[in-house]
Amino acid sequence: MFIILISRAAKRSKSENLDYLYSPGQIARKAQKTEKLLQFLARQDPTLAPGELAEKVRSTFIELQECWQARNYGPMKPLMAPALYDQHLAQLKSMERNHEINRIENLRVEKVDLVHLHYSENPAQRSFTALITARARDYYVEDRTGRFLRGDEAPSKFQEFWTFRFLDSQWLLSEIEQAGESDILKDENFVEVFTQDTLQRIYGEEAKEGSAGPWISKREALKATRTERLLNFLVQTDPLWDKGKMLEKAKEVFIALYLARESGDPGKLPEGDLFPDLAENLRQQMEQWRREELSLEMRNLCVRKIELVLVRNFQDSSRDDFTVRIDAHAQRIVRKAARILSRQPYVTPFEEYWSFGRLGGSWKLKEVLPPAKGKELVSQENLDEESTPGQLEWYYRQERAI
Repeated sequence: MFIILISRAAKRSKSENLDYLYSPGQIARKAQKTEKLLQFLARQDPTLAPGELAEKVRSTFIELQECWQARNYGPMKPLMAPALYDQHLAQLKSMERNHEINRIENLRVEKVDLVHLHYSENPAQRSFTALITARARDYYVEDRTGRFLRGDEAPSKFQEFWTFRFLDSQWLLSEIEQAGESDILKDENFVEVFTQDTLQRIYGEEAKEGSAGPWISKREALKATRTERLLNFLVQTDPLWDKGKMLEKAKEVFIALYLARESGDPGKLPEGDLFPDLAENLRQQMEQWRREELSLEMRNLCVRKIELVLVRNFQDSSRDDFTVRIDAHAQRIVRKAARILSRQPYVTPFEEYWSFGRLGGSWKLKEVLPPAKGKELVSQENLDEESTPGQLEWYYRQERAI
């Protein structure tokens, strides 16, 4: 049996939030704060002009939809961060193998709200996020016959958070999150050279906390905040504790591993990102599936959200690790030769817990945890052996590293 197991019964709350829409009121306060901040900073840095950023988002969004359904992604390469471009390209190739085309008809962008800014002294660490509200008919057809497979019968409204990073002196699309899986409206804007008091003065009357994601509990929200604040300090002395890069690594490995599994070729396993024993186990399992003529298809595979649930920093850095919860969706089909053994009737959300450890100066996947064990880690306290309990609590109270 393949080591990565998909939960058969996803949480009802997450299933219900697949098409979650934020109300204008939930968006407005954070969008107004971000707009004011961008206008203020744009006086010195024209790359932050809010009108130009919104147009960048809109044009990239439309271009991506056109390239996606045409299965011609070349024009997107100069518009996207390399990691995201490679992930999308791999997903398109998977759809081609399955003879599927994702049609997107009657696309209309209703609104682009700039809702988050991270502005550091290092330009390569700058990013902004926009919430796109759009309407389209999104469905799949068989590419040889044009036969309708699944999807919308009529245009429907949807929202997505698009994050752009400032790479090579330009804004490039680096992440896409579904509205129901993101807490970005709750996250505070960050400007490295500004104190919180300075930000509050810029915001004026809009200085109030925004909305968390619709599914996140208060306990999970608190844990996420504490984890982020701990990492703010750990990364000061060890760049491997960079939260953004940790999450990006987890997403890259998740997509690469599932696409390798779907291809049936053990040679496509991302072995450079795996602990050796895990890589060997996966290779053996894939060889066994090949001998038994078993295959796995993950239609519409999409990572909806990745979040850190546990960070452990040891004095012996070789023991360092972190665990993420990965929320994704797909339609899972298992075949034996040409015969279908199991088939989910529609795209279904699922979650997995993956643990990464430090090996050879980088993070590598060391274990895919059983769901019950992964859930236990959500309530487990983070560990920093180099800090006393009092210091750890102090870190948790700081909105930024001092």
